[in-house]
Amino acid sequence: MNKLKNIACLGPEGTHSQAAAQYLFPKESLVLYPDISSAMDAICSCQADLCVLPIENSLEGSINITLDSLSSRENLCITKEIIWPIRHHLMVKNPNHHFVKIISHPQALAQCRQNIAKLYPEIALQEAFSTAQGAMEAARDSRCAALGSTQAAKVNALTIIKRDMQDNKINRTRFVVLKNQAFAQEEENAGKTSLACELEGDKPGVLYELLKEFAERKINLVRIESRPARTELGRYIFFLDFDGAYSAPAIREALDAINSHVTWLKILGSYPVVTIGEASA
Repeated sequence: MNKLKNIACLGPEGTHSQAAAQYLFPKESLVLYPDISSAMDAICSCQADLCVLPIENSLEGSINITLDSLSSRENLCITKEIIWPIRHHLMVKNPNHHFVKIISHPQALAQCRQNIAKLYPEIALQEAFSTAQGAMEAARDSRCAALGSTQAAKVNALTIIKRDMQDNKINRTRFVVLKNQAFAQEEENAGKTSLACELEGDKPGVLYELLKEFAERKINLVRIESRPARTELGRYIFFLDFDGAYSAPAIREALDAINSHVTWLKILGSYPVVTIGEASA
């Protein structure tokens, strides 16, 4: 296999996206981008070979910009999924200095809301673009604490004063590995397939008719979600994830059958899923 040029992921240094990308591609060059749109642009313009981006969190739900880009950008498909445990640690520059605010990404603050209220009821909260940016702010200002990963503490020379601040210990984020290519065939060891589609017309029962094609063939739908089609009010794009490889006869039959219920359908990928334990995060 040829060496990859570089891997795009969400920065700055110390994000969970970077940690997941490093786990999957320990020998490759990572290029960090300030936001998801920039990382998407890098893969679509061939500045990067692959891109690792978050698509869903178990507590806060889907990452809409990732979903919208997958449906709207023609040459983009999923080659792998990694389920990454999210652990938020409270970190400071100087553990002997009193901090007056906690800064982090809005999702991290939301995921730690109860523990923050219980342990630090008088402390102000401030939002940042990412957990890594919050850690960078804490490294510059001893009055700030940050919520972030072990890697964020390490790269910013911060001291972790309270581990696992998240309210729910079963906190996971799904990251997907994307490549600039229309779906052609399933990846090796594929165990999951994803698609996006827009339903045909506005007649009663059309969504039921689509889902029935999967149920009748005993295909396990693990996720269904809708997003605005951005064409007119009341039009939606549906995203479906289901167990099984694209080449499985039952899945091919179901996909052929649902064509009569949709105006368009895009296979987003058929790929393996990697699940990471707590000890690796």
